[in-house]
Amino acid sequence: MARICLIGSIVTTKNNPNCVDLLITVSDEVSLEQLATASRSLMGRVGGFNRGAEIFLCRPNGEYLGRICPWKKCQPGVRMACKADSCGHRQYLYDDLSVATLDAELIREPPLTLWPEPDAKIKVPMDLFEHLVDPFING
Repeated sequence: MARICLIGSIVTTKNNPNCVDLLITVSDEVSLEQLATASRSLMGRVGGFNRGAEIFLCRPNGEYLGRICPWKKCQPGVRMACKADSCGHRQYLYDDLSVATLDAELIREPPLTLWPEPDAKIKVPMDLFEHLVDPFING
């Protein structure tokens, strides 16, 4: 992985953000299986009424790839509701680019980069820093 960033309402000044979204840069040869497990775990922790979590993926050149597949079993024909453009082409890649994409500027300049070097383009709310950013950076 080349970069891990926070995007979405978690990095806004909203009093009650409704999502924890990560943007992760991956190369084509990286297996997405561990990210898929982590994504489902994250959704389980923050999910609920009007709450969500997603892991969005892009290549090192900034090309948006899609999201992590939300289902534990990811292969063609398993889910009739799958809207991935290339279901099963790359396991755990939910490339529904015909439905959703990320803005190129957001990929180039995400609001909060956690790794490899912390970089905030926003004023990080104290609770976010204390509970998520600082533990991520300092272990």
